[in-house]
Amino acid sequence: MKTTEIVRLIKKRQEEERTIVGKIGANIKLKRKGKKRTLNHLSELSGVSISYLSKIENNLLKPNLDYLSNVLEDLEINEEFLAQSTIMNEWYLMTIKDFLNIRSYETELKTFVSERNDFQSNLIEFCMMVKENKLSNIPKLVKLLLQNINVMHTAEMHIFMLALCQYYIKTENHFSAGEILKQFNNEFEDASLLKLWYLELRHELALYQSSFTYYNNAVSELLKNYFLFNLEDKIKELKARSTAALAYFLEPDNFKDYLDDEEMYKSYRLSHVYFKRYENFESLEKKNDLAQLLIDELNGREDLVLKRWSKVEYREDPFELALKEYFKYKYDQNNANLFLQETLFAGTGSIQHHYVSLFVSERLMENYSSEHKYKQCYLVSERMRNLNESRRIYLKF
Repeated sequence: MKTTEIVRLIKKRQEEERTIVGKIGANIKLKRKGKKRTLNHLSELSGVSISYLSKIENNLLKPNLDYLSNVLEDLEINEEFLAQSTIMNEWYLMTIKDFLNIRSYETELKTFVSERNDFQSNLIEFCMMVKENKLSNIPKLVKLLLQNINVMHTAEMHIFMLALCQYYIKTENHFSAGEILKQFNNEFEDASLLKLWYLELRHELALYQSSFTYYNNAVSELLKNYFLFNLEDKIKELKARSTAALAYFLEPDNFKDYLDDEEMYKSYRLSHVYFKRYENFESLEKKNDLAQLLIDELNGREDLVLKRWSKVEYREDPFELALKEYFKYKYDQNNANLFLQETLFAGTGSIQHHYVSLFVSERLMENYSSEHKYKQCYLVSERMRNLNESRRIYLKF
């Protein structure tokens, strides 16, 4: 099923949920007056303020139904849309913690899935399969879950959408992931695990667009939440990944205060190459790293690159891993053009990364121009225009 159709179904369900929520306040007010209950009575019953209850009755505030269970029971409000399974919420919390590698519940979750055959167990199984990279059967499971989307409550919808976004990222379809993530409207409570999951996905997508300001905001927000949950390992991982990304987000002058850090220094050297500060790079010491490899290739020292490309360290960054693949095609398979063409015109993959697309398109344009293939140059330009427009729509929100 196409992403646009999935988004249509999600939007439809979200609108239904908003309509349902809008009816809750009016329904509470109607039942309260019918039973001659005062707001003060409901306040004492629920432990929440009269002001809070009044705002709910007038649809000025979205209710937290967990706080109102005693009120709903007292007013005999038993509509199906208000049913919240405490037991299922516990299972979903375990699923989220397991997915985010905060705590492992693999054994418990597999037992739960094996003992049930309903959409809740399918949703948990979906999350587990995405986490474990068992991706071949995902489309079938997504189709099954979409058939039950009308009975999902808000938390289930959020879990489904976030896991689906993660699936698209793992299959290197970042534009589809962004299309799903854009459907969220700042609806997470602060310091919630769902918000943490959302921010992790937002960071993944921010890596693929071009703005340092936007990327830095995504990192800062995620880092703040990691500190809230005291996730030290994730803090270290985020620092490593963001340091690698700074190589293409920041020009060399921005690194001068951080050169004592080994990883920052690697990014500093790469930044000279990415921003074409070749003369300044020549004043730096020679090292057996990716930056030196790119400089040697640009200077036509193919024999040196051939000997060293496979021995160079490539960090866990989309751009660096794409460069590794480029060198593999060029020096192992002697077919750099095949890599460049297939990458640029692929529907998914690393080409959705802004700086990968710049690298690939520049090299293709050089090759086509030297061969006077101007039609191909035009096609490259059109492809870049389309990619930039897609990044604007799907990767920044």
